Formats: sequence, C-alpha cells, structure tokens
Amino acid sequence: MELKLMDKPGLLGGAMMLLATWPAVSLQAQSHAKDTTMNRTVVVEQQYNPNITDAQKVNVLPEIKELTSTPNEVEYDRNIAPAAVLPGTAMDVYTGEEKQDPAEQGYLRLGYGNIGNLDVEGNYLFNPTAKDKLNVLLGMQGWDGKVYYPSSGKEWDSRFYRTKAGIDYVHQFGTADFNVGGNFGLSNFNFMPDLPLDRQRFTSGDIRFGVKSTGRSLPMRFDLETGLYLYSRGYNVYAPDHDGPSNETRVRTKGDFTGDIADGRQIGVAFEMNNLFYNKDDFEDYATLLLRPYYALSEEDVWKLHLGVNVDLAFGYGKKLQVSPDVKAEYIFSESYVLYAGATGGRILNDYRRAEQLNPYGGFISQNADSYERLNVLLGFKMSPAAGFWLNIYGGYQQMDDDLFEKIQNVNVDGKPDALIVCFGQEKTNNSYTGLQINYDYKDLFSFMAKGEYHDWSSGEPLALVYKPKLRLDVQAGVRPVPELGINLGYEFIKREVGAWEGVDDISNLNLSATYGLFKHVFIYARFSNLLNKRSGYYALAPVPGINYVGGIVFSF
Repeated sequence: MELKLMDKPGLLGGAMMLLATWPAVSLQAQSHAKDTTMNRTVVVEQQYNPNITDAQKVNVLPEIKELTSTPNEVEYDRNIAPAAVLPGTAMDVYTGEEKQDPAEQGYLRLGYGNIGNLDVEGNYLFNPTAKDKLNVLLGMQGWDGKVYYPSSGKEWDSRFYRTKAGIDYVHQFGTADFNVGGNFGLSNFNFMPDLPLDRQRFTSGDIRFGVKSTGRSLPMRFDLETGLYLYSRGYNVYAPDHDGPSNETRVRTKGDFTGDIADGRQIGVAFEMNNLFYNKDDFEDYATLLLRPYYALSEEDVWKLHLGVNVDLAFGYGKKLQVSPDVKAEYIFSESYVLYAGATGGRILNDYRRAEQLNPYGGFISQNADSYERLNVLLGFKMSPAAGFWLNIYGGYQQMDDDLFEKIQNVNVDGKPDALIVCFGQEKTNNSYTGLQINYDYKDLFSFMAKGEYHDWSSGEPLALVYKPKLRLDVQAGVRPVPELGINLGYEFIKREVGAWEGVDDISNLNLSATYGLFKHVFIYARFSNLLNKRSGYYALAPVPGINYVGGIVFSF
C-alpha cells in the first residue's frame, strides 16, 4: 500500500500514528513515483506474527509433595537381668598375626684354601610329620700342604683330615619324646717327619636311644638314654709293634628323675654308668657309676637353689669311691641383675676321645686313670644395664686329682734314640681364676664380645703346667654395613704358664671372615687365619699353619 504525505506541518505526525495500527503487508513489490520536493513516498514494513493455535497449553510439572512418616513410640525392656548372662570382658580388637619367615632347613658349604684347606659340610632337617624330626649332617675339614714344624724349625708336608657324619631322629608322643641318633668320625693324618711311623687313623662311632618326658602334669619327670660308643686308634706310634689297632668300647647309660613335692620345690636323683672294654692286654676293663641326689627350690624371677652331692664309684680300675659337691645358687635382683654361685665337681673320663681332643699327636705309654674334679667353687655377677649389653664378672678356685696333661719326652722308638714324642701324664693341680666377659648386640648391624681369664696354677710337678693357660683373651667383633654383607674380626691370645720349652710359645691368632649374599639362597664366604703368621701351636709338637685362608660358596635351602 502506498501513502503519500504532504510535507506540511502536522500532517506527518498524524500519518505515522495511522501506520502503527495498519495491518502489515509486503510493499516491496509495489512501484511508486519518484520523490519530489513537495511529495515523498514512505514504505512501512511490519514483521509477520501469525496467531498460534492452542498457545495457552503449556506443559507444567505436577507439584511434588515430600514423604511424611508418623513416629511410633519405642518400648524398652525394663526387666532386671542377672550379671552372669553378660560377657565379663570386652571383645579384643582383632589384629593380624605377625609371623617370622621360617628358617631354611638345610645348607651346603663348599670351600678350598691355600694349603689344600678343605671345607665341606652339609646339614638338613627333615619334618616328615608334625611330630617327627630328622636331622642329617655330613662334613669334612682339613689340609694337605707345607706346614711349619716347631721341633725342626722347618716346613714339611702335613696332612690332617677330619670326616664326620651324624643323624638324629625325634618322635613326639603325647607326654614324652623318643630319640635315636648316631655319629661317625674319622681322623686321618701323618706324624712328624722324625718319627718312623708316618700315619695315624682314628675311627669313632656311636648309636644312642633315649626317651624324655614332656608333660608337666606328670608326678615324676624323667630323661633316660643308653648308647654304645666305639673307638679305634689305628696305630700306636710308641708301642714295639705299630700294626695292631687299639680298640675301646664304651656302654653308657644315664638318667634323671625329678618330682614336685610343693610349689617351687623338687627332689630328684641322677645317675650315669659307664662300662669300658679294651682289646689291649696292658689296659684294664672297668666300670664307673655316678649317683647324684639333689633338692631344688625356687621362687620365680627371684632366686633359685640346687643342693646335691656327687657320689662316684669305680669297679675294676681307679679309685673306688669319690665324693664332690653339687650346689648352685642364683639370686635375681631384677630381670637384668643376677648374682650366682656354685660348688661342683665330678669324674672326667680319660678315654680315647678325650686324648684326641687334648692332643691328637699324643700316644699312650700306659693306661691313664680318670681325672677327678675335687672342687670347683665359683662366684659371679652378671648384669644388663642397657638393651643388648651384658657384663659378666666371675672368679673361682679349682682342685683336680690326676689332671691329664700333654708332655714331651725322649724315648727310643724302633731303635732310634732320643726321639721326641708326646704322651700323657697325670698330676694333682690347683687353679685360681678370675674372668670378665662383655657382650653387646645392636639389632642386626653390630655385635661385640670380649672375654678375658687369668689363671694362677700350682702343682707338685712343673711339667704339668707347661701348656696351661695363664692368660686367655678372646675378642670378636661383627658388623653388617649392608644386609648382604657380614664381616667378623677376631683375635685370640693365650699366654702359657710356662714358656721355657721348645715350641711352647704364646698363641696370638688374628683372623678375619666375611660372608656376602649373591642371591636369596646363595652366599660366598672367606676366612683368613693366623694373619700375624705366628709359629706357636695349640698342641705340643703339632704342625702350625702360617697365614692360611679358605673360601667358597654356601647354598641354603
């Protein structure tokens, strides 16, 4: 639609009001005359806005009403209940059980050293059932090489090997344990070069049976064992003929019976019987019997007292009757301060086994009687003022009859005069001693032990004191800088009571050992002995290895 307005005052405003109410139509397609000074064409457009059908229908969510509940009155049981129906204690808080990793049941060690040092040992613990345990051990140690010989001052080819094997079986019954075990030992070595006989062989073996009570409720507790012990000395270097072995057979039976008579009070009796048999005409068979009745009383964590007596009987050889005390006392000031004392004694069998321990290079010229400790009085005090630290101070006096000692003498062997030999003598000795021992352990990182003893010996026979220790010092220190590496340094010093004899010098042995874990169950180790290269030996006329070492590998499984 076209509207022409005159450009006159008042007419334009009225026209605009009229257009505001005029229906909207399209004017673009209409043509119009050109504007002039007096006439102008104005085009008005309005947006299309049709009517919407059902525009009043708008979606509205329904009103939501909150849930409501009507509370009910709580009724309580007000009846009185007896206290017996309630639990006496509160339930413990549940915690997980801490368990340490079980130890390895076996190991195998293989090592070799500079003078043919051989170190082989293996052990395994079998557990076929929860009530059965079987332990098996095999081992061999020794050397074969150039070793210093004190008598000649020269080095000579020395050979010494010890082989051992053992088995131990335990079965647990309800109130007792049954045990059976056995051992085998073999020592092979050669003698000094100036003796006509160049070899020796010691063979030993034993088998034992035992039963021990484990139930504390039994009216009488017991520990019984019997065993057969065999020993053979292959050669006797000092006998006119060296080809006949000297055999010793020993049957040992021992036991201990204990019964409670009141709280903290027990009475008991122990016994031990040994029957020894020899195949040599100049050695006499004999038997010994020990009876030890005793009375014991104690108050837990305060004091303990043991009163007894040793009654030793001999049949066939040796002194027929000997008596010595069996008294021990202990008073505990606190958990870590203990005062203790004792007076003991008893028989010491001088059989072939003890002779080998005293000096394997020694021999028998005649049969030796058993030694007897007439008295050994001891008084000591030990304390632990700090965690991991222990101090033990003690002193005492010892009196021995027929004390066995090693001695050197000149004899005629196979027509060779003045040959130096080692044999065994016996003499009464007295010994006053004092000692001090310190132990300290810090977790698994550091450990230290130092022990010193001073002895004052006396005897009617000076030769009995030649190899007795006057001063003993033993120091051990271990450190673990890392979990895989363990290092131990040790030093042993022994000052002899008499040092005037050839080869009887003081012992000074510095040793070092280390173990390193390559893997979880594989370790390597090394041990160095006699680092000071001293020429003194532990035994009379025994060879003395200089600086020596052994190293190898250990498997645990």
